[in-house]
Amino acid sequence: MSNDDKKNTIIVELGKLMGESVERLQEKSYEGLVDLTALVVLCHKNEWLPRKNMSTYEIMNKCMFELEKKGYGSVGDLLNQDMRSLVDKTCNWHEKNNGLGKVIDIKLDFPRAKLAYKQPDIIGVGYYDNLHSSQELHGEYTWTRTRADEHSVSFTKETHWTMSVATGVKFELQIPLIKKSELSLTVTSGGGGKETMNTTDKTVKTESFTLKNVVKVAPYKDLYKAFVVDVYEMDIPFTMIIETKSNERKTVTGTYHGTSGINERIEQKTGSEISEAQKGRPGTIQLMSQRSQQASAESNLSEREVFAQTVWGSAHWQPYEAWIWVAWVIKNRAFHNKPYWGGNFVKGVCLKPGQFLCWNDSNRRHGIHIDNPAHYAKIKELTDNIYYQPMSDDPTGGADSFNNPNTHGQPEWTKRCDKLKTINDYNFLRTKRQFL
Repeated sequence: MSNDDKKNTIIVELGKLMGESVERLQEKSYEGLVDLTALVVLCHKNEWLPRKNMSTYEIMNKCMFELEKKGYGSVGDLLNQDMRSLVDKTCNWHEKNNGLGKVIDIKLDFPRAKLAYKQPDIIGVGYYDNLHSSQELHGEYTWTRTRADEHSVSFTKETHWTMSVATGVKFELQIPLIKKSELSLTVTSGGGGKETMNTTDKTVKTESFTLKNVVKVAPYKDLYKAFVVDVYEMDIPFTMIIETKSNERKTVTGTYHGTSGINERIEQKTGSEISEAQKGRPGTIQLMSQRSQQASAESNLSEREVFAQTVWGSAHWQPYEAWIWVAWVIKNRAFHNKPYWGGNFVKGVCLKPGQFLCWNDSNRRHGIHIDNPAHYAKIKELTDNIYYQPMSDDPTGGADSFNNPNTHGQPEWTKRCDKLKTINDYNFLRTKRQFL
């Protein structure tokens, strides 16, 4: 039985043990969960398997512990599958394009690997201020996970030619596991002729997630809860065997460089600790919400509910197309991550004071009044779909503002924008690049 067959068998068994479908486990493979567990099982002959209904965090930490206990480089093993996949992709590209060949085997040299603890990193922060109420507050931690894969390949052939394959890989994943890694490898051999080729392939995918948290305490001030991970740096030598179209085998050596975060946890922090952690790492800390002086829409409503209510309050009397454009105005503002627009979360953008008139003081306390539930349900369905769509699906061409010239004329700020479209009462605008 091949290793792939063994792994598929293990996935089925994992599904039975965890009460999850094979399809769901395969979806989780990007987290390294299935690959890591399969590695433990293959290496240690079924000495340990996850029990039913274990959480992702529990399985991940248990796998890490088992691998480390057996003398494996825990972070290096976790990244092994990612590295193999990226190298395969690069070499397969070369095989089709006058190239290198296919990967036969990869061996990571863990005895010579360097793994060093770097720092604890705060990747999400929730802020609570409950001075005026002892009621339950339903807070939310919201974070964004961005995955970017970039592959660049180049080689040159001369009289005594050197063919070098350089694969630059940048991979970032926040929650439940941080991975930031780079891969480099080089092949050298002799030959004749001259040819140079370069190519770059880059894919970026961004998703947002929300984790609800219920707080039951007496009045308090300046309470922070932070998602914290331990960050490690690694330097793992490897040897790769490739096979060319002429069935010739070559040996490639290289080094896998990168960082990885494990041991996720939630810790209570003070304001000064948060500020200190943020120094030198702009954009690392994501603030959950604005300060809440009482139980308000900011704590009672989820991000998607605020999103839908903002579109409802801004445009429910407008045509369907206007709903779409208002929703993408909000998404584009969050994408640009400007403090004056409320940061990089949809909820923060919607609730930014002075930006969306529907969120006046009364509505901020209780949420926007919905007098036609069936009508609102249509808007909610639309905004839920747009919430999860990638930015490449934006039909507006980057609209980030709108105004009603019939009621507000042409404010000074509109001079810094290009007009994209008029839909019924609204002009939709895009801020000129030099003013962003």
